[in-house]
Amino acid sequence: MFRKFFSLLLGFLLTVGLILTGGVSYAQENENPLESPASYAKYLENYDKDEALRLGVDPKFADEAVQDAKEVLNQFKNLSIEEQEKFVEAMQNPTMIQNSFANAEVKEESSKNPSLLANEKFVEHDFTMTTAGIDWTIYHVEGRYEYNSNGATKSLGGQSYVKRNLNPMVKTTKQSQDFYVSGGVFKGIGIYDYKIGPIKDVIDVQIGNAYVQVIGDQYGKNHLKSKGWTEF
Repeated sequence: MFRKFFSLLLGFLLTVGLILTGGVSYAQENENPLESPASYAKYLENYDKDEALRLGVDPKFADEAVQDAKEVLNQFKNLSIEEQEKFVEAMQNPTMIQNSFANAEVKEESSKNPSLLANEKFVEHDFTMTTAGIDWTIYHVEGRYEYNSNGATKSLGGQSYVKRNLNPMVKTTKQSQDFYVSGGVFKGIGIYDYKIGPIKDVIDVQIGNAYVQVIGDQYGKNHLKSKGWTEF
């Protein structure tokens, strides 16, 4: 009952926001980027570094996110008109956005890093939000640690960041990150909040928190325990 009421409330707030601003995009002039497939395509064409930063992408990856927007534009154009319309609807529907997070895909990462010392390992993990086969938000965590035959022995630190966010309705902010060794296991975790709202600094509704976690031992990444999840 509460979730149904919460979704209705979010829908009301988003509608109010669109009425008040006309759906103004910070990457375009006086246009709602999710008004139609054509307007979202134009949004992707004009996606820039400032928009990436506004949506929570780490500054180190803002340029990469701009390039990603061009690639996603091609993917989007390859969808049928019906699929494009459903995609645009999903990107601005609070319930569908929640489901996108709940059904997010975990993507395996494998990095070759020859500079690592013999007793060090590097592990990383992506948590990817996907709609209609298009990855629109990617959370990432990575870390290094020392190990011996019994497991991880010392954390050498790491980082967690947002690599991509191509939904103009969703802004995400890193709340914390932590990297440590316990019981022979290295753990790296990043925690983010995410908000829905078309009006910067006026109407932003926090939906919940997203988590991305990587686990490693003497053998490297533990694929079964490395994961991403959300809490509403």
